[in-house]
Order: sequence, then structure tokens, then C-alpha cells
Amino acid sequence: MFENISEYDFGSDLSVNILGHVFEQSISDIEEFKSELLGKALDKNSGKRKKNGIFYTPPYITHFIISKTINEWLNEQKEKLGFSKLPVLPAFDKKMSAQQKGAYTKALNTHIKFWEDYQDVLRNIKILDPACASGAFLVSAFDFLFEEGKKVNNELSELKGGLISLFDLDKHILKNNLFGIDINRESIEITKLSLWIKTANKFDPLTSLDNNICYGDSLVDEVFPEESFDIVLGNPPYVRQELITHLKPDLEMKYKVYHSSLDLFGYFYEKSLYLLKKDGYIGFISNSFSKTNSSIYLREFLVNNSRFIYYVDFTGVQIFEGATTYPVVMVLKKDNQYKKNLFRYYKINKEELNTLSSHFEERSILINQNQIDNSNWDFVSEEEQNLKKRLFSSKTIKEKFGKTYYGLKTGLNKAFIIDKSVYELLTVESSELMVPYLEGKDLTKWSIGKVDKWLIYIQKGWTKKTFGENLTEESAKELMIKKYPLLFNHLLQFKKEAIKRYDKGDFWWELRSCDYIEKFKQTKICWPNLQNAPKFLIDDTYYFLNAPAVMLSTNEKWLLGVLNSSLSWYILKSLCVVRNGGYIEVKPQFFDKFPLPILKQIPLDLENKVDEIMELNKKIENNKVRFIEYFQSEFSLSKTSKKLNNFYHLDFKEFTKELVKQTVILTQQDKYELMGVFNTESEKINSSLNLLSKLEKELDELVFILYKISDKEKNVIKNII
Repeated sequence: MFENISEYDFGSDLSVNILGHVFEQSISDIEEFKSELLGKALDKNSGKRKKNGIFYTPPYITHFIISKTINEWLNEQKEKLGFSKLPVLPAFDKKMSAQQKGAYTKALNTHIKFWEDYQDVLRNIKILDPACASGAFLVSAFDFLFEEGKKVNNELSELKGGLISLFDLDKHILKNNLFGIDINRESIEITKLSLWIKTANKFDPLTSLDNNICYGDSLVDEVFPEESFDIVLGNPPYVRQELITHLKPDLEMKYKVYHSSLDLFGYFYEKSLYLLKKDGYIGFISNSFSKTNSSIYLREFLVNNSRFIYYVDFTGVQIFEGATTYPVVMVLKKDNQYKKNLFRYYKINKEELNTLSSHFEERSILINQNQIDNSNWDFVSEEEQNLKKRLFSSKTIKEKFGKTYYGLKTGLNKAFIIDKSVYELLTVESSELMVPYLEGKDLTKWSIGKVDKWLIYIQKGWTKKTFGENLTEESAKELMIKKYPLLFNHLLQFKKEAIKRYDKGDFWWELRSCDYIEKFKQTKICWPNLQNAPKFLIDDTYYFLNAPAVMLSTNEKWLLGVLNSSLSWYILKSLCVVRNGGYIEVKPQFFDKFPLPILKQIPLDLENKVDEIMELNKKIENNKVRFIEYFQSEFSLSKTSKKLNNFYHLDFKEFTKELVKQTVILTQQDKYELMGVFNTESEKINSSLNLLSKLEKELDELVFILYKISDKEKNVIKNII
């Protein structure tokens, strides 16, 4: 039995990929098991994996980073040693003249000297992963160095006629070239095991890695001295700033990139630059930080202290299992002479993941590092840079219209946001305390969807203002019950949770104060925070909004036209953080920077076009609602599916099939009668939608004219959006 185990090929059957996944899963499984023993529910947001940001890096990412860091650095060393200037080495021929033999011997010795010097570089390279987890990067680095070492040995063997000094290449790499740190002791052991699997055999003892793979905190502890490494690579922990409050005093003292809202990964960039020798390389995969306010100092630090080599944007795809992240790969060189540096930028889509390395050069674009703006990294071609420079040189929305605001936060939506049935029950006695309420999903392009929610709006200070200043909670409660018994009994269901809110009013049934409450009672442009296409509308009926929906107080229809145009989408994608699935976050901090056209007068042609579009859109919405209400009433449906709500995209067969799914029983007579109405209403709506599309294209052209966009610039914009 033991002989069989000794013959087992752990190196091929038990890969670092398997160990990495086992390590991740074991953390989750152990915590779940402990929770079960203690009879507690597992809080996945406070678990060790979440707390320490442990997510296994896919092999195609590690291989790409290795090729763009270790390989690039070694190629530079080759050039320094004269690789491209090596003389041609002809095949040896006994019939050579003495002069030819002398030239051959000189060339041969030059080649031998080069490969021996390069072998010395290879033997002394120092590579660090400052958050090594299960060792994926270090194992990939080992594989690369081992193959490169074999190539050098083969070259020297051929040049010397088979005479080379032999040594344990694999053990040398483990002992001298690879280093790792991690805050988890389990990670350290898994990394050691991953590396031992590469070199273990039944004849030799395992190489000690205690001085190479160390337990510690890279950001706080001085595990290795500064300027010790040629390469630093890895996947810094994905830990949000809320979970590192205890570290912030130390981080603020030690790091130039410190910001109170910067996530943990940001500090690894600065630390790694300090640990690198001059001209060393960093290769990290981390969350994107190109636009966030919390990363402004990080962006400044990297631009001023490193040369950008590669930037690969994965923000549109998900590459880590079990985590919603917006990753980028950055390869940097420790060199601040970047003034005319060009680096390669590549925004990748899901279909290109497996061909990342092979298509990188042809599909990436060159960006001038000197031209990127630290307030908002926007990686575009020179042609597009010139367009944006012109666009963003004008006044912003904030400068002309003032601040934008989020909707209200209740702290307990299930208590304060009510549906139609509860509203109808409570409105008999307390209509003055309820306002129509919109969520982001209710906000569509040009119009508001069906309103079926209300907000119980009892602002901080209302109780004392209504019943008297010097009230105890008990006396205030009695007065509330007396005047609003139904309303108060509804809120009583949620008392325990309402009390726990940190942002409540004077009493638990009140909302926190809102300094801009009057803005909700004004005409305003509103939009959902998350968008995958422009979705802006004017609300002149004074709805209240929830957060994170956003609003701007104005009634300017020409501005609404601009915001719903294709040019607007291009601008917003430049300003806003990109999220999964092509969505962007149109937050106030980004929207405030939206550039406006230079106007001598209000563009009436644009306003008229917006009026025309809004009128048509209203007609479409009315036709939709009328037919939906018709078949809801006809077949006693209280709710309808998403497909039924978009019935005009279905043919009649699909429509009836969807009705049957909602337990509607249709006779042949029902189908016959329904078909005519369905076809008429669908054709009517689809015809109007075609007209709407035409009008929106005309609006796009008016907006292009307003911003003085040339035909060439239009093509740039259309190709990007």
C-alpha cells in the first residue's frame, strides 16, 4: 500500500487549481459547521473568506500576468546582456581555415558568456506574492522559471558539447527565487504544499520554505526589506474598507495613498512599489479603481511613481467564482520617467477570456500615460482624447444647475414603504402622512412606470411639532394611537427593527431628517442609479424617490433631450463606474461632471422634439396599460408576468401560452375573440415604437449639432457605444 502511494504522481493529479478550490471551500465549510454546532445562522458577510478577501485566481489570469511580468523583465535583462547583438554562430566544420576557426571560437565563447550570465540572472531573480493565499501565482512562477532554466541548460549543453555543471534546478528555485506572505496560517501551509508537490520525490527530503513563505501582514509588518524584489505579483485581497476600520490609523500614518474609503487592495500597490528594486515589475489583478473618489491618491501615486506597461479591463465580465467584482490587471514598472510612455490598454469581453494572451497585442490600443487625468482614468485613443478634451472643457451640469441628490433612505423599507392594499386601508385616516413613492425600477426612459407604492413620511421633528415639544415617548405614542390608530398599528409590527436604526428621527416611527426634502416637491429630472442605456425623465407630479435613485431640480426639457441621447450615453460611460453586464452607476459624484453645450439661447427645436417624443411615449404607455388591464379583468389576473407586460414582443401563440402559465383557461371562443384585439393592440404599439425610434435618432442628430460633433467624431462615438 505504502509503495503504491510513493509511486503516486501528485504533481500531475493534485494541481494548485484543485488545492486552491479546496482551500476556498474548506474555509466556508468549516465556518458553516461551526455555526451549526453553535446553533447560529451563518453570516456570509462576516466569514473569514469575506473578511480576508480570499478568491482563487483562474489559471489564464496567472499565466497572463507571469508572461507580462517575469517574461518581460527577463527579456530586458537579456537585452542588457547583449542578446540581440550576439554574433551569428555558424555550424562547426573541420575543413574551416585557421582564421575561420578563430572567428568561430570567438563567437562560441561570446554565446557561452551570454548564456552563463543570463543563467546567473535567472538564478538570482527574486519574486514575491504579498498575499499568496493558496500559492497560484508562485506555482505558476515556478513553472515558468523551471522551463526557462531548462532552456538555458540546453543552450549551454549544446554550446559546450554536453559539458555543463548540474544542480537541482527545482530546489534552487524554491530556495532562492520565490517568496510569499499571507495573513492566514492555512494559506501559508497550502502554498508550501503546492510548491512541494512540484519537487517532492521519495529519495530527497522536502526543501525548507520557512524563510521564503512567511506568515505576516504585508501592509503592517516589515517581513522583507525595501527594494528586495525584481517582481511582485498576485491578487491582493478583496476586502471592503468597512471591514478594515481597525487598520485605518496605521494605514493613514504609513501610506500616501490613504483615503478613509479606500479598499484594502489599494495599499498593496504602494507597498509593492517600495519592495521592488528599480526597474522591477508589479503584476496585480485587483478591483477597478479608475474612477472612484476613494482612489484619487492611489491613481496619483501610481502615475507619479511607476511606468504603466499593460492595463487589461475585465469590468464587464465576472472571473471570480462566488464574488461580484470588477477586476483589472495592471502591469507596472518601478520607474517615474514616464513622460512619453505609451502603454497597452485592452477592454476584454466574455468571449475573449480564453484567448487573452494570443489576441492581446492585436486588440489592445496604445495610450499615452502623460495624457491620463488622475481625477478619472479614461483609457482612449488619441483621436478620442481630443474629442473628450473638447467636450469636457465646457461648463458642467453642477455649475449651471446645482447639486444632484439621492432619493430618501428609510432604514427600514418594509415598514415605511407600503403597497396599494395597505395604502387604501390607511389613507382613510392618514392620507397627509403618505406620499406616492418611486423606486429606480419605476423610472424608465421618458416616463414613470405604474405607481403602486407609497411612503409613510413622518420626518424627524414632526411628532413634537404636531403634538408638543416636551413629549416623552410614551405620551407621544398615546397621541399617535389616538389620532392615527391604523397607521401606528401598522408601524408597531416593525418597532424592534425600527428602534435599531442608526438614522431614525426623535422617535422610532420617524424617518431621519432630510435637508433637501423640498426638492422632492419640485419639478425634477429623475433617473435610476444603475443604467444599461439612458433612462431619464421629468417628474412634474412631485413623487418622492428612494435611494439610490437620483434627481436634479429643473424643468429644462432640452436638457432631458441631451441626457436621453446617444452622445449622453457616450459621456456617461466615460464618467461613471462600469458594473457587470454593461451597466453603469450614474451617481451624483459622476453626473455632476456632465459637460453642457455652449448655448446662446434655449434650443427650441430640441425642446419641440422632446415634447413630440414624450407625447408619443405617453400614448404608447397608455395603450400598453389599457390592453394589460383588459386581459387582467377578462381573466381575473391580479399579477402579470414580465412577458405579458411586454405582450407586443410576442406573437399570439406565445401570448396565449404565457396566459396558460398563469393558470388562465382559454376556450377556442376565448382565443378567437382575443386574437383580434391582441393583433390590433400589438400592431398599434409596434408601429408607435418604430416611430419613437425614428424620432430618437432625429433627437440624436440635434444633440450632435448642439455639441458641434463632426461626422468623424460621430463615427468614433457610435463605434464605442
